[in-house]
Amino acid sequence: MTKLYTDLYLADDHQIIIDGLKLLISNNPKIRIVGSATNGDTAYTEILQKKPDIAIIDLRMPGQGGLELINSLKKHVETRFIILSMHNDKRYITDAINYGAAGYIVKNTGKSELMTCLDKVMSGGQFFTDISGNKPQDKKMMFTPRELDIIRLIIAELTTNDIAKQLYLSPYTVETHRKNICRKAGAKTVIGLLKYMQDNGLEL
Repeated sequence: MTKLYTDLYLADDHQIIIDGLKLLISNNPKIRIVGSATNGDTAYTEILQKKPDIAIIDLRMPGQGGLELINSLKKHVETRFIILSMHNDKRYITDAINYGAAGYIVKNTGKSELMTCLDKVMSGGQFFTDISGNKPQDKKMMFTPRELDIIRLIIAELTTNDIAKQLYLSPYTVETHRKNICRKAGAKTVIGLLKYMQDNGLEL
């Protein structure tokens, strides 16, 4: 009997990335998300239990990273793995291929490329991000150390008041930093800010 759905599992150490993927995939009637994790050890246990058809897994996360997960799971499940990474670099793609990944996409990919990747992997094919058009970044917007502190906490989904308490600043000062950060990054949302950080190779 033909399956009605492709069961998909998601693993990334940033919950906001998982939420973003869920949002992008939610309108596809062929895909059913069966679970998610923010660390490799939980992902290992749940993929072993749920045996999804496809798993999109972060290259680097606490516990087992993406390549380690593929290596430890491929003998036990028939899941096809797609590596999700901030690195648009041939070295990482080659490693993913050598470990047996069926796909590799970068975190700033658009919905169209994500769905193309999933369609190809669901049909038994492979999809790896095209890096042929890559150009080195000529400019990288620099943030102050305090702005970087605030960015880390924004990405961790802390509110302005929480950030103010943690950094011993006034909420007004935090809001001023937020506005400056968004102006520099050209971002209006947390997802936009995270995308900017990844595009420019800035560590969180």
